[in-house]
Amino acid sequence: MPSGGYEIQIKLLSGSSYTSFEKKREKLEVALKAEKVTFKKIRSNVVQISVIKSFPKSFPQSPLNQLSLFPDNRMSIPVGLDSKGEVFELPLWNDSGGTVTLIGGNPGFGKSSALQVIVSGLMEGSSAIFWIDLKGASDAGKFRGRVEAVSDPTDTQGALNILNNLMALIQRRNQLIGRGIDIRALSPVLLIIDEWSLLGMDAKGSKADIDKTLRAIASTGRSAYVSLVLATQRPTSTNIDVATRELASNRIAFSVGDEHASIAILGRKGAEMTAAQMPPGTAIISLNGQEFRVNFYGVADDLSARVVGTSGLIKSFSDLDFELDTLEREHKLQKSAGNP
Repeated sequence: MPSGGYEIQIKLLSGSSYTSFEKKREKLEVALKAEKVTFKKIRSNVVQISVIKSFPKSFPQSPLNQLSLFPDNRMSIPVGLDSKGEVFELPLWNDSGGTVTLIGGNPGFGKSSALQVIVSGLMEGSSAIFWIDLKGASDAGKFRGRVEAVSDPTDTQGALNILNNLMALIQRRNQLIGRGIDIRALSPVLLIIDEWSLLGMDAKGSKADIDKTLRAIASTGRSAYVSLVLATQRPTSTNIDVATRELASNRIAFSVGDEHASIAILGRKGAEMTAAQMPPGTAIISLNGQEFRVNFYGVADDLSARVVGTSGLIKSFSDLDFELDTLEREHKLQKSAGNP
């Protein structure tokens, strides 16, 4: 189609219904990276599907050397330039601990690139990064070797294992804090979930468990220096509940389909597509209620080489448990020696 897109026809197998097939619309939009998918029944067993694509455009590249763009240890990540042309930093951790970041945007407008820019900024650091990517290996797979990733969209149990292990880690870290032990020497942890609203939808009974665990991580992970980044290309009031949004101090809205999607991310209108819509790579970022318009950097050209060079920095939950064991042992030794 001249506007960018295509049409296909699907013949439903015997026993399938148009109603059950129509329920797959959101998953089709995600799988096809489409701005919009519409259905039209041609015959009782034939469905015409129109797929409106939004093709990625080139994002501005940072003028800085990519290897020196990000320092080795950081709590905030330089992600782009603000309206004044100054470097904008996204705070993933702060003096109080971790944060929750919501990211929403139509396909092709920068959400996936933003996730890669964020992870690129952490590659040479000491943080542990876990990534649940429901789009397969398209994004998280690029960082395999530095990032613990679940990139099989059907591996609900693998995703649930990460969430449960992370919750156990948070509880243990918070127990040490309750005993007066300073945990700031431990590795900060980042969990990224792309298309998080779809997580667990294919597994009966898992969706409720996943949502419950995610809320617990969001509400208790801050003090344990655990941060969440939750991204979706279909932000709605249904898949982004008010409680989760209110826990998010960082909210990033690329161009979205309508005002309801904008409200779901930012809590207000303003990011919906209009005649003066934000171009690809540009987002409205709300930090604790203060808003900025940011032009995100493009993904580093030398990404593959950097992943290879930092593959030894990957950390598993076993590594994080070992850190905790070591810290607890050192505290006991200091206490037995009479040190505070």
